Amino acid sequence: EYVCQAVQDCAVPYIDPQAALVNYNRCRRHLGSSTPIANYRELGLDPIAPYFNSGLLVINLPEWRRADLTSQVLTCLENNRPYVRWSDQYALNVVLTRRWGQLDLRWNQGSNIFGYPSWSQSPFDRETFEQLRDDPYVIHYTTRYKPWLVSCLHPLQTKFFDYVDRTAWAGWRPSRFTHPRAVFELLKAQ
Repeated sequence: EYVCQAVQDCAVPYIDPQAALVNYNRCRRHLGSSTPIANYRELGLDPIAPYFNSGLLVINLPEWRRADLTSQVLTCLENNRPYVRWSDQYALNVVLTRRWGQLDLRWNQGSNIFGYPSWSQSPFDRETFEQLRDDPYVIHYTTRYKPWLVSCLHPLQTKFFDYVDRTAWAGWRPSRFTHPRAVFELLKAQ
């Protein structure tokens, strides 16, 4: 029934988290953004509409093509260039607002889930928070600290290497201090 299914973004779960979250004051400093679509009012978007992460999408391709959504997304990017944040994600959320179905959050565990000190300081209830943090189906390393970088402090970095070791690159690990930029990133992350 949907042209697209996605996972609500754990870093920015709504178009306007302040309007949508009862506990906004407890979790606001841990959110990825307070307004992922800065011009949502001008676009007529509902502030409490869910906002999704575009890292994992299930797309109804015949319907997508019939509606020519690719053109709509590109036009949205062009028309809203000054407001665009997280490129494709901005445009997809604008074009598909209230037209996408929600998948279980565990299908796209964003790194930001580990930035919330507790479930009560997150946008989620305890059960949802713990499931997303402790039992993901897909781990999405969403911040700039990617698991293949020396500066990565992601608590599930070792999972990435568990899967690397199942490939032709088994045993590969990033070199610790062979590049001055890597040293700088490591020190900055600390």
